[in-house]
Amino acid sequence: MASTRCGISAKQIERETGVTYKTAWRMFKQIRSMLEENSPIGGIGKRVETDEMYVGPRTKRLGHSPKPKTPVVGMVERKGRVIAVVAPDTKKSTLHGMIREYVLPRTTVFTDDYPAYDELNPRNYNHYRIRHGP
Repeated sequence: MASTRCGISAKQIERETGVTYKTAWRMFKQIRSMLEENSPIGGIGKRVETDEMYVGPRTKRLGHSPKPKTPVVGMVERKGRVIAVVAPDTKKSTLHGMIREYVLPRTTVFTDDYPAYDELNPRNYNHYRIRHGP
């Protein structure tokens, strides 16, 4: 569906997979909803892991990067979809805003112990931390 210019139809899915048209149509609808860029992830009983990272050129000397690294925030629904977004920074307000935008309320959210995740709205999210260090 995503690799061709015009996409494919439910009828084509029916022919290629050998399922009924009704099943092919439901598969088509599910695939299309998963390909939507702005649809949020998570929900009641779902678990989402969130983390931030910097992507860019490796520094030759400590503290001297030819080009600043770009912050990227990733949100992964366990056994589900992935959202990766370029962020302006990794401040608390930015990270909390991205979680509000991309993760449905009443989701269990796992983060590391980065202080910017402090006070993640407990009315909307069950927040747990994963400690990476000793």
